[in-house]
Amino acid sequence: MRVNDNNRIPKLIKVLKELSKKHVEIGVFGDNNRWFLYMVARVHEFGTDIKVTPRMRAFFAYQGHPLKSETKRIHIPERSFIRTAHDENIKALESYMEKLLVGVLELKMSADQFYEKVGEWMVEKIQQKITDVGLVKTGALRDSITYRVVEDK
Repeated sequence: MRVNDNNRIPKLIKVLKELSKKHVEIGVFGDNNRWFLYMVARVHEFGTDIKVTPRMRAFFAYQGHPLKSETKRIHIPERSFIRTAHDENIKALESYMEKLLVGVLELKMSADQFYEKVGEWMVEKIQQKITDVGLVKTGALRDSITYRVVEDK
């Protein structure tokens, strides 16, 4: 009688170590000439107050929207789409990640594949939130939402 021992524990330990050394970042990154979309995303996500300058006042007047003389600041309210999408989907995200972890533990999925699936899932939820809150004019902001798998330092 011959017994084959297929010990998968070393592979499992390796995958779990990889999983613990990485994370996924999701949002709009200011790389690849997307700095303008990064700024737009940041303004919508957190809101801002912009000081009115003479040049800005002239621009608005030229566009047919003159500012009142007492207007010193323009307030752009927060219209969070990243944090809101995360908060509204946290339970579903946790459930999805638990299902994915089964694949990792069964050695059917790598750490990178796990994080890529999580990133893709969250990108979809954030893009839907952008649509839901009415931030779609050209689609550029929605299309700029992406993810990256990053090694922890």
